[in-house]
Amino acid sequence: MGRVRTVTVAGALLLVTGCGVLHHGGDKAPPGPAPKPAEVIDAMRADVVAAVRAAMPGQELSEPSYDHFGCKSSMWRDTSGSSKVVQSESAGAVGTVTDKRSADELIEAMVKSLTSRGWTASDGASAAARPGKKMAKHGIAGTVQLGASRFTLSSGKTVPMLNAVMSSDCLPNPDTASKS
Repeated sequence: MGRVRTVTVAGALLLVTGCGVLHHGGDKAPPGPAPKPAEVIDAMRADVVAAVRAAMPGQELSEPSYDHFGCKSSMWRDTSGSSKVVQSESAGAVGTVTDKRSADELIEAMVKSLTSRGWTASDGASAAARPGKKMAKHGIAGTVQLGASRFTLSSGKTVPMLNAVMSSDCLPNPDTASKS
């Protein structure tokens, strides 16, 4: 079947996650230095990859996509002058034609896995009006946007696609902080 690229889905879901300014573990960030955006993604990755694998056991994960942008920049990747940035990474999988689960069922499988690891869910629709969930975990300065859809192959058959976009909150840009 070949790989179905999830970069477009990741970008669309990133638009939904936005650029939060609160630490999702509560109303205020813990005392001390803010984490680096890459550290936030690192803190999420194992749980998110496990959730994708739990929802689609036996399926190979899609190549991850990565992105970063300045919180107040009109240019997504132009972070050179941004004092705060968001970093994101996607994890996803493409199922088989025999998997007939709906997008809601696939998302709920990921939610169940993440909830068992301490994440909490809130409703949120993805940018393309597909079912979606936004999740956060106490102590992590970021969120995960879950999405699923069915992709139509050239044969006319459909396969399920899962995507989870991990995004840090707007955090100090480590590139500009080190120059201060």
